[in-house]
Amino acid sequence: MPSGHSLAARLLVVQMSAGEVGTDALTRAQPAAGQGLYAGAMTGYLAWLAPRIESLRVELPRRVAALRAELGRARRHHRLPDALASLLLGWELWLRFAHEAGALDEAGAAAV
Repeated sequence: MPSGHSLAARLLVVQMSAGEVGTDALTRAQPAAGQGLYAGAMTGYLAWLAPRIESLRVELPRRVAALRAELGRARRHHRLPDALASLLLGWELWLRFAHEAGALDEAGAAAV
């Protein structure tokens, strides 16, 4: 953990122990990364986002505020709901992209 209360409050730290990452799955995924599969997916995602940027500038602050309010009900550090809301919003957008690109069906896209 970095030192400093203010800095630490702005981070979402996920502590993991040895063995919690499926190294077999990670090893199987590495050749796809080397072949550019994930870079291609990110390129597609950015191309999908680009024509939506103006509407997202309106939509995203509203959505993050709603998520932050929902997540803020639990007793936590006051900055944690914002970090979690931003992370969740990114995941929602990625699922929307994956669905529209045909990589996820409706059920998969709804799995937030």
